Amino acid sequence: MEKSGRYKDPELSKKLVERIKEIRKSNQVTQETAIDRTHSDIYRYEAGRKIPTLMSIRKICEFYNISIREFFNVDSFDYPPKK
Repeated sequence: MEKSGRYKDPELSKKLVERIKEIRKSNQVTQETAIDRTHSDIYRYEAGRKIPTLMSIRKICEFYNISIREFFNVDSFDYPPKK
């Protein structure tokens, strides 16, 4: 059986992008500052060109002094919907 590539979930990716932007903007931080302080591809995440790894999310959380639970503890992450 051929591998068809990596599994992708566009809806989850969109939710991650929105959350990263929301946190950055609520902390009044520029993309440049966030990139410099986290050494992450924030601009690529926010443009939807790259999906952050869990370790990248951890760096983002450290920078904003929030827990991973706080990062995901929003209504938008009530996902995937239960069947």
